[in-house]
Amino acid sequence: MKPILFAVMLALLAGGVSKGQSETDSFEQIKLEYASAPCLSMTFYSIVVSEIFETTDTVAGTALFAKNGRYLVQVGDDSYLDDLTERWSYSLPNNQVLIEPSDPDGASADQFLFITRLDELYNSTILSPDSLYLLRARDDMEGDYPDSMTVLVDAGRKELAELIYYDINEELNRIVLLKTEIKDACADSLFKLNLPDSVDVVRF
Repeated sequence: MKPILFAVMLALLAGGVSKGQSETDSFEQIKLEYASAPCLSMTFYSIVVSEIFETTDTVAGTALFAKNGRYLVQVGDDSYLDDLTERWSYSLPNNQVLIEPSDPDGASADQFLFITRLDELYNSTILSPDSLYLLRARDDMEGDYPDSMTVLVDAGRKELAELIYYDINEELNRIVLLKTEIKDACADSLFKLNLPDSVDVVRF
């Protein structure tokens, strides 16, 4: 059974949640902290399950998000950087980097920055307090974000534990968050890619 459908069934069984409970729920506090964090650092596993090809790909990753929209995301052999001037996409197997002007409202930003904008983009339903949630896109949401997702929270760590959603290719995506750290600031020196001299540079 797909996780989103499973979550809907749980929501029906769980019934409503009082306003007071919603306001004090761990997920509400976590969303506010992530959205306001000057610097958000994450380590995670990205798991993509393809039912068509009957494959499961698991890769480790790290992410760094600054409050002003800069990010550096590394997933397996791929790296993505936006320093608000240029956006870089580097593939280690191809030893090629694509560079284009930064576009904070573009698809690349949608792909990564939604984790800092959950309250802005989604309506959430508490399925199990301090543990399991169903998110559905707000009517006015624009961009290439998942339409819905299931979110698991680690209330003890006060962190997101896992995001589960289907992408535009109808492949199941699981982002398992291993560690999240909120810092006072992101050093400018962190938003750089250390590329080999032999890299093939393609500019748009």
